[in-house]
Amino acid sequence: MLRRGCWRTALARGLATGLLLSGMLWSAQDAEARKVTLEGWDYVKERVDLYQKKADEYHKLHPDVEIKFTTVPFGEYFSKILTSMAGGSPPDMFIHHPSQVSSFEGMLSPFPKDLFPLDKMDDNLAFTAGFVVNGEFYLYPVGLLSALVFYNKDLWEEAGMGNVPQTWAELRTAARKLTQKDGGVLKVAGFSFAKEIKYLWPDLNYQMGGYLFNEKKTGVTWDTPEGQKAIDLIDAMLRDGISDLPNHLLDFAAGKAAMEYGWGWKRVGYSKVKGLRWDVFQLPTTDGDNFPARARSAVALGFSVPYNVPAADKAETFKFLQWLYSSDDFLVQLNELMGTVPTRRSLWSHSTILKDNVFRTTVKQLPYTVLPGEFPSWVESILDEMQTAITVKGVAARLALKQAQEKGDAWLKKEPAGWVIERVTRPRK
Repeated sequence: MLRRGCWRTALARGLATGLLLSGMLWSAQDAEARKVTLEGWDYVKERVDLYQKKADEYHKLHPDVEIKFTTVPFGEYFSKILTSMAGGSPPDMFIHHPSQVSSFEGMLSPFPKDLFPLDKMDDNLAFTAGFVVNGEFYLYPVGLLSALVFYNKDLWEEAGMGNVPQTWAELRTAARKLTQKDGGVLKVAGFSFAKEIKYLWPDLNYQMGGYLFNEKKTGVTWDTPEGQKAIDLIDAMLRDGISDLPNHLLDFAAGKAAMEYGWGWKRVGYSKVKGLRWDVFQLPTTDGDNFPARARSAVALGFSVPYNVPAADKAETFKFLQWLYSSDDFLVQLNELMGTVPTRRSLWSHSTILKDNVFRTTVKQLPYTVLPGEFPSWVESILDEMQTAITVKGVAARLALKQAQEKGDAWLKKEPAGWVIERVTRPRK
């Protein structure tokens, strides 16, 4: 039998042990409750791999936060996001796309100003007043790109070419010299562009001082004096016989085109082609000047956060994004992967940017480009139809432009234009 003092000691020890075990249990439960699992979606696997690597680094710094990134096929990407939002279980973050901005109007969370103060965004070239809605912003631009002229250095040197063209007249002269035909059959295109008219025409329209939409966004402004000058130049180059056509394509990577119109992301593929010696130069203009503009630019958007993500998860998501986008090395690595230039101008002097001529040339051109904002898929589709009408069906260029104008106006009657910022981003002298 325990004596009274021993009994009290045993009881005290038992209570202490029980409290300790109880405390350990509650601590484990609290720790488990504090753990947050976040999910992010993208449609490009290579980017997902990079994000996951960064998420794993973040987890080491913040063990209570786990982040899983998933690749969703582009064909079902946006419909799946909208469906998940409607069902109340969206991803915590998803990579946005400039062609889909209107589809998510009113459905995104604003970036918190304590983590992303507006006055700190001045270094971001793409971040203009067009991104701010009632003092808030919902889209985070991470990269920019524009069209350039790629050229084959071997073909260039064999033809005894000198400096790269500064004007369209100079380019046409060079292209005629570089074009190779055999019995009237095009073997080497001097300047391959006909398969990209749907993208080249907006560049030229901006060069001539035009816009894609009227100020009220109730109609397109394509069949205008500026738009007609742009399509006339395209028509003249087609008549030069310097380009391959959609029904007879020639491959730049195989040395079948001396020059090619193309967006900067093409560097990713061409850099992997063995034996292909190539370089780039800025888009020419009619007089070699940068104004009214040199080209259209496009923005690569980063993550957006759905409005109905739970508050606690949303807070952790924005903390992660603030950490992620504060890393200069990450932004450079991401843009190198995408073939774009960081929107953060302070990174334009980064060694990775300076050593790559596509990036250096893009940086030189970007300040003189127009960022239209949203470039809707229906705009691309109508301009693609215009391209086919001209290059395949033989429709006169001016008539094809007029038909495109009519289709664009008809579309806007049923679906008004959304995020349009082209007048805000027009370069100023």
